[in-house]
Amino acid sequence: MSTEAEPESAADPRSGPVLASRDQRWLAAAVDAALDGLALGVGAGVGVVGASLLTDAYDALLILTLAWGARGLVRIMNWWLIASAGQTVGKRWVNIRIARLDGSRPGFLHGVVLRTWLPGIAGFAFGVLWIIDVLAILRSDQRAIHDHLARTLVVRCEG
Repeated sequence: MSTEAEPESAADPRSGPVLASRDQRWLAAAVDAALDGLALGVGAGVGVVGASLLTDAYDALLILTLAWGARGLVRIMNWWLIASAGQTVGKRWVNIRIARLDGSRPGFLHGVVLRTWLPGIAGFAFGVLWIIDVLAILRSDQRAIHDHLARTLVVRCEG
């Protein structure tokens, strides 16, 4: 018979951070997607206006460059926010954040590389994998496949 006490975290599972609801995660993802689309549209719009002022064969290239460049800036901003604060613009707006399993911030490796880039590459390569990834949050632990890969979870912000 063992007389060792259980660690506090195992004795009281409620002492950890509160998981973000599925609705909060969906809303944050929708805000991020809208921001991404807005940047793409604004960049394309600026490109169209710029192309209308030019009569060059490179008009389409200008439009594409500005559209994808604007989208790229939004992505870079979100990656920086994830690495530094564990949040994207959408997550910040909804008041949730990405955390490592121990509650710490995810940092660049876990938050961006493992949680964003690796699933993005796999989704691009294997098509419907992103659907399976997203639908995984319907499980009882509310963690998507990218959360398992990066050993993260999405929690409500304190305060």
